[in-house]
Formats: sequence, structure tokens, C-alpha cells
Amino acid sequence: MLSRIMDGFAIIGRFTKYFGLCGNAGILSGIISGFILMLASLENNTSISDKELFYIGFILTIFCYSIVLIVFSGLGSYTIKSIALPSFINSVLVVFTTVYITNYFDCFCYAWLLGAIIGLLIGLILCRINSFNKNIKNGL
Repeated sequence: MLSRIMDGFAIIGRFTKYFGLCGNAGILSGIISGFILMLASLENNTSISDKELFYIGFILTIFCYSIVLIVFSGLGSYTIKSIALPSFINSVLVVFTTVYITNYFDCFCYAWLLGAIIGLLIGLILCRINSFNKNIKNGL
């Protein structure tokens, strides 16, 4: 059983190694926020106001940000100082975009998948911006 779980992590690791830290943090934030939105929609199927969406996004951002810090600093080889600000910006953008798009299209059943796609796209964009800024600073 444990070997099958480790094989699953190896397959996921081979797939996500090309996305960099930003992409993986975005995917993690998107899946967590989307999964929690999906579970919340199973309990409550009423419409959500904009004010409630902001509160949900704020709470999910704090939760996803703490999970990303724990995973990448506790289990990974990064220090909190090196990933604190980039992962916060990534979590804010991914979670709020996931919450608002999921509510707009009313697709709470697939919120985790939508969150993963949004997280990957935002993460890759942030990685590209970061590499562009490093090239400008180095004079390339």
C-alpha cells in the first residue's frame, strides 16, 4: 500500500517538476481552495453575495498560504524567508480568482480542477515575470 502511494507521488513529481516553485504553489493553492469550495457547495446551494465571496476568499487565502509554507519549507528544501512573499502573492491571486470564477460560472462540482488550472496559469505567469525581472537586473 505504501509503495503504491510513493509511486503516485513519483508520477506527480515527474509531471510537476517543470512548473517550478510558482507553478507548484499555484496548483496546491488552487486544488485546496477549489476542494474546500466544492465541499462547501455540497452543504449549501444558495447564491453567494460579493461580500461573502470576499470573506471566503480571505479565509481560504490564509489557509492556503499556511499550507504552502508548511509544504515547501517543512517538506521541501526552501526557507520561509525565501518563499514567504512570492507564495503569499501567488495564494492571493489564485484563491480569489478561483473563488470568483467558480461562483460566476456556478461550477462548484469542478472547483478543484478549475483551481488547479488557474493556479498553474497564474504560477507560470508569476515565474515568467520573476525570471524577466532577474534578467533585467543582470543586464541580459
